[in-house]
Amino acid sequence: MKNQVISIGTFDFPSAQILKTELLAAGIDCFPEHEKDIYSGLKPTVNLRIKEGDTAKALKILSEFEKSFEHAKAKALKIQSQIKRILVPVDFSEHSLVTCKFAIKIAQTLNAEIKLIHAYATPAINTSPYVEPIAYSNEPLNQFSLKVAEVKRKMLALKKQIIELNTDVPLKYSLINDEPVEAILQANSTYKPGLIILGNRKPSNLPDNFKNNIGCKIINKITTPVIVVPAHEQTDQIAEIKHVLYATDLEGHEFISVIRLAEILKPLEVQIHCLHICIGKTDPMIKAHFDQFKNEIHNHVSNHKNVICKMITGEDIEKSLEAYIRENKIEMVALTPHKRNIISRWLTPSLSNRIIKHSTIPILLFND
Repeated sequence: MKNQVISIGTFDFPSAQILKTELLAAGIDCFPEHEKDIYSGLKPTVNLRIKEGDTAKALKILSEFEKSFEHAKAKALKIQSQIKRILVPVDFSEHSLVTCKFAIKIAQTLNAEIKLIHAYATPAINTSPYVEPIAYSNEPLNQFSLKVAEVKRKMLALKKQIIELNTDVPLKYSLINDEPVEAILQANSTYKPGLIILGNRKPSNLPDNFKNNIGCKIINKITTPVIVVPAHEQTDQIAEIKHVLYATDLEGHEFISVIRLAEILKPLEVQIHCLHICIGKTDPMIKAHFDQFKNEIHNHVSNHKNVICKMITGEDIEKSLEAYIRENKIEMVALTPHKRNIISRWLTPSLSNRIIKHSTIPILLFND
């Protein structure tokens, strides 16, 4: 009776879609039951059926799927206890102090310490004026020593400014001879912070399409959450982050991202707005999918009362996002770089970079 059709389980709509794809990719015929009832709202779950002869292969796929989900959930729930160290890259610009003040506010709430880092490059050496070996060997060392002394002086001056803020946050610093991105990656590996906070100071002479944002470059190489503070962030507004926007396209187990985000922000006591934007009008399938997403949030997010799930319609995603941010007084936007994210799928590939470069509010970048 290998061709007899049997059930391997009942799943929520997103899980059923993922498992169905995995089963078909493995050459296993899959027959979903009640899938059409999702659209009408009659049933919130889908029953997956397969041929009995494929049971062993299907159960292996199901087991791997469940392990993957539980691992992702467990990993997301661990994030809160990790934020005891905050890494703050600085370039000694005027905006560096604003970024540091922002970091202090976060550190005080989390009872965390701060480590400032500054990356400096080795001075370019021009040897053409020198012909004597001794002059050639001493000059590079002298230039390097002067460079180190200069950046150390600036770091100590910045540290003094921070101490004068009467903060009791433990403060460390480090000077790293490397390019900024590599320096941050190195410090992230050795210091192991739970959060990185950096300023976004866009030089005015760069064109709008110039893709040179450090936050975008490092977030795809690390798992540490990154907050990007915009250049025009006002110091007196730093403590007012109470509403955070996370845009979702409802694919897969994206509520895992919401779990992680909720745990990251839990000590800050903020309200998270999970927003889904429909182009034109909402069809029954999307509505059912959204309702299931809300149920998953309710069942898996410990502080789900602080998570608002909303679905709106609009003709333009970017304009709809801007309007929602303005009308709901959103003080921070949270983005994930994974392929399911609304930003990377619905808009131009460079939108994450554009939002960070032009945002008037802080951006939280995190991996799920």
